[in-house]
Amino acid sequence: MKLRLKINRNRLATKLGFFNNIIYLILALFLFSPIPTSASPQDELNNLNQQINDLNKQISAKQDEKITLQSEIDLASNLIDQANLQIQATNTEIGIIGNDIVGINKEIDKKEIELKKQRDQLKEYLVVIYEEGQTSTLELVVRSSNFSDFVDRSEYLQTIQSKIKESADRIDRLRQELEDRKTILKEKKAKAEQLKSSQLAQRNAWAEQKIYKDNLLAQTTGQQKAFQKQVSDLYARKAALSAQFGEGINRGSSAYPYGNPPATNLIDTADNYGYLIGECTSYAAWKRTSVGRPIPRNLGNANTWGINAAAQGQRVDRTPEAGSVIVMPYVGGYGHVAYVEAVYNNGTVLISEYNWIPYSYSTRIVNPYNYGASFIH
Repeated sequence: MKLRLKINRNRLATKLGFFNNIIYLILALFLFSPIPTSASPQDELNNLNQQINDLNKQISAKQDEKITLQSEIDLASNLIDQANLQIQATNTEIGIIGNDIVGINKEIDKKEIELKKQRDQLKEYLVVIYEEGQTSTLELVVRSSNFSDFVDRSEYLQTIQSKIKESADRIDRLRQELEDRKTILKEKKAKAEQLKSSQLAQRNAWAEQKIYKDNLLAQTTGQQKAFQKQVSDLYARKAALSAQFGEGINRGSSAYPYGNPPATNLIDTADNYGYLIGECTSYAAWKRTSVGRPIPRNLGNANTWGINAAAQGQRVDRTPEAGSVIVMPYVGGYGHVAYVEAVYNNGTVLISEYNWIPYSYSTRIVNPYNYGASFIH
């Protein structure tokens, strides 16, 4: 009994050791395995910035492609215009040659008629001469009043025969010259037609090339717009991180003349500065006017302020200054603008604004880089 119990205890110890080893292995895996952690706002911001930088490079590359394609399209258009001018000139030449051929045909027909008359006349005289030739010399002398009359009659018939033959030969030569000119003109016209065919083929080749480049340009433009849309979406995501970067929104009061918030019947009606009451653009335009630095009245939605202000001679850049307007083109569907109250050494800026809180005044300290911002000075 004791021996048997000892054996059972040894088996139990062996089993317990096995289970202990499994428990130790599980603990080791648990303790030394990396614990998953959620990405911090800064990590997300860095990731967004990297994506934006990559997309901006692709946008820049597409812009270079567009410039190259547009240059090639312009060249093709110029070549097509030149080809059309050449074809037009060739058509004019073909028309002139055709008119010349028609004129020569008319001259040839005219000479044929003259030649026929001369030949008919010659035939008549030849008949007379033949008949005279069948008459004996004695008969001619008897018919003639004197010998002189006989001589004159013979010479007259010979002279008439000679002149008619000369006239017929001259007309025949002129007709042949016209035929030769006609042959030359036909050859010239054939060459012009061949040239026109070559010009048409070249023009059509350039036209096909232009269509191909036009399609490439449209495709490249579409790709660029898609990249820009992605950048806009990424900036909107960056803006959504604002609260997580210490951009605390502070409510307050302002001298904005339309209220905080404006009355419902005033919201989105025209203000005195060319914008809609209660919107960020209205506040920024009023604020700049109130400090003696008015903004143009026709800058459009907030996302177009930077481009339109620069086009109207305003200084627009990436350097913040107190009193400038910050333009955040990628916030929401229409962008956002605000007034820069102060600039801090760490690159952040204090802004005052309307409609970050719907139709209300607020202030924030923001990092312009997070918004892809520019500044109107």
